[in-house]
Amino acid sequence: MPKSSPGFSIWRSNDGRWRSNTLGRRPIEQRQQRIGRMPSNEPTYARPDYLVDTAWLADHLDDPDVWVIDCTVDLTVTPDQYISTSGRATYDKGHIPGALFADLIERFSAPGSRFNFTLPSAERFAEGMSALGLRNEQRFVLYSTTTYTWATRFFWMLRAFGHDRTALLNGGCKKWQSEGRPIATSATSVARSNFVATLKRGVFVGTSEVEAAIGSADTTILCALGRPQFTGEKPSYRNQHGRIPGAKHLAAISLLDPEDGTLLPADELHEKLDKAMLLDAKRIIAYCGSGIAATGDAFALAVLGAANVAVYDGSMQEWFDDPSRPVERDVL
Repeated sequence: MPKSSPGFSIWRSNDGRWRSNTLGRRPIEQRQQRIGRMPSNEPTYARPDYLVDTAWLADHLDDPDVWVIDCTVDLTVTPDQYISTSGRATYDKGHIPGALFADLIERFSAPGSRFNFTLPSAERFAEGMSALGLRNEQRFVLYSTTTYTWATRFFWMLRAFGHDRTALLNGGCKKWQSEGRPIATSATSVARSNFVATLKRGVFVGTSEVEAAIGSADTTILCALGRPQFTGEKPSYRNQHGRIPGAKHLAAISLLDPEDGTLLPADELHEKLDKAMLLDAKRIIAYCGSGIAATGDAFALAVLGAANVAVYDGSMQEWFDDPSRPVERDVL
């Protein structure tokens, strides 16, 4: 019998390759070229429209319906903690021509929250988008100059607030620059708009839903951090060690081609899902340290067609906030 995962089915054929039949689309007959160029007559993924390649974007920079958004956050790593700062300075040093800058710290996080990168209210999100001059009917292409999960975080936020015409630049700004494509230093300015946002339930979840999922046969908890953080060898948030009990593991960084930073082909992603024992999951809640890397896992699952995936917004920073909450470790 084929194995099933949230919203898609996958099975291994006699030649050892993974086959899928996702959302009624034709099965994958062989490993295909990485997706990104749109439209595609032979989609590798269930949602190829969630990715665009650099050539496609270069051809659409002047398209009035397509708006590029730089989601960069700068991260400084110290022995004790990670320090995140606005990526505005990095944007000012160079960005894809015409790109607007979305400040995930100053504009697109809830003010006054005790936790980093807390999902803002629909009103605050709409205000941020309106201030940038963005409209609901437009198509957005997201990228980051640093790690790709800043872009997937903003993708998941847009999803939560009802906007589904969004894609990631496959390979991000690094791939764009490696191909010798143009970089601008002057900021893009657009007249204020009237963006409308309505929060969809279940795209992000809170601690109570994660607590209810522990031991549940209907929900799989998924850790997107690295293996040392998952086992407890290294801290999963600041100086605190451990994982949410029963969690499976799929490191977000492992879903990219290490050479060019593009998302792995569908068959390789399915292999990773199988290894992580995720193919039978009915529902997945992904988490990480502060709700960033988890969106990398969630994005890849969405590209494959998984419909019932959520991100634990507070992740381990919130989980560790109450010492009574249980954790597991392989390393004591």
